[in-house]
Amino acid sequence: MDVELGLKIVEQILEQKRLSKVQEILLQQSFVGHSYVEIAKISGYDAGYLKDAGSQLWQILSDALGEKVSKNNLVAVLKRNSCRYVRTESDRQFNSQLNSTAYSIPDFSVRMHDCAPLPTPDYRNRKQEIDISCFYGRSNELSLLEQWILGENNSISRCRVVAILGMGGIGKTALSTKLATQIQDKFERTIWRSLQSEPSLSELLLDIIQSLTQLHESYLPEKLSDRISLLISYLRQQRCLLILDSWETILASNDRLGCCREGFEGYGELIERLGTEIHQSCLILTSRETPQEIVAYSGEKLAVRSLQLTGLQAAEINAIYQTINTFWGTPEVWQQLVDYYGGNPLSLKIVASTIQALFDGNISQFLQCWRAEVFILDGIRDLLDSQFNRLSDLETEVMYWLAIEREPVTVIELQDDLLSILSKQQLVNTLNSLCRRCLIDKNGGKFIQSPLITDYIVEKFTQQIYQEISLEDREVFGDRLSLRSQI
Repeated sequence: MDVELGLKIVEQILEQKRLSKVQEILLQQSFVGHSYVEIAKISGYDAGYLKDAGSQLWQILSDALGEKVSKNNLVAVLKRNSCRYVRTESDRQFNSQLNSTAYSIPDFSVRMHDCAPLPTPDYRNRKQEIDISCFYGRSNELSLLEQWILGENNSISRCRVVAILGMGGIGKTALSTKLATQIQDKFERTIWRSLQSEPSLSELLLDIIQSLTQLHESYLPEKLSDRISLLISYLRQQRCLLILDSWETILASNDRLGCCREGFEGYGELIERLGTEIHQSCLILTSRETPQEIVAYSGEKLAVRSLQLTGLQAAEINAIYQTINTFWGTPEVWQQLVDYYGGNPLSLKIVASTIQALFDGNISQFLQCWRAEVFILDGIRDLLDSQFNRLSDLETEVMYWLAIEREPVTVIELQDDLLSILSKQQLVNTLNSLCRRCLIDKNGGKFIQSPLITDYIVEKFTQQIYQEISLEDREVFGDRLSLRSQI
């Protein structure tokens, strides 16, 4: 936006009240995107004083316009309200030009015969943000993600793509939603979409572009790469926080770890281009598995980064339980419960219903029953099945061996066990893929499963033995039985 026109619009909004020198400086420098620290260096004023003066000015403009105005959305707000306040003919001509180019097509040329009519998007399949009124913990993760995305720490560059990774139920969706509510005032738009309904990238881009422009355009480029270019042009014009939840639903299973499924390959290009091309927005994606583009382009000091979530602490799970009903147990008992389920909030909520229904909230009695004969609740088994069924044969084999070992093991120790089955190269690649699927942990160069996953694997292993007996597959049964005796 032209600085002179912007100042005129502000004066009209404030009903011709004269702006102070500090207010003029704040507006002029905010129009060109300077931070308070940069404005302080240019003007000689203290950054803290400028921030306070800015807060007062944004509040005055918010009250006058009836909508929230901040340093980050100032230009966008003034553009939307310019028609109401432009007075002179020259200003009107400039404003007309401004509005006609506000959502211009990017540099590539798009001819009418290269375009396809836009179908009406299906809003019924769109998942809304979840309720986070009972959100506990994750303060360190929220702080780190905020630093990455906003770049307010001078030692950390601003991220354009952030992946939040972890097992099913670990709290990725809740964390991304909580984060969005905390930083949404730093962005002109926040768009949250779920991929659980497996939308094509073409449909998703249509939806996002229409949300950004608030327009229903007649045509969009037919080529996906051109549609991505169009999206990036809008992400340069506006600062947008884009959240895509459940990314794993468009990823291939088995041997093609992190690769997009057939027909969804464009999603990989979307990550790559949003991560490598310059814009002022940020994409947050959540996934149970690490997309290969995140592996290829991420780094501690790069614009693409990933955060793998671990479980919540016992005190945080205790707080969640108290919102459900009354539960009791010693601190040691609480810790045992949380450790076994890896602090996974969803798994522990499923367990909570059983503890309440059968043991009246007594965690100690539940654990006593569980120790007598280990069992896995149906809801938790379904959660683990959804991830285990995506494994390749080699990954499944390694998971069996890790369950047999029970204790942390090195690559060399595993290689001794699997020498006749896997080469060293296969073993290293398989362990790497299991880490990227968030199914095993690595600590001090050793690999281990969580206790819950180990028991789940043993259960599947035992069921497979019974099936082999019924099928009279003596050769396979003999191999498995010798391994089972070591458990």
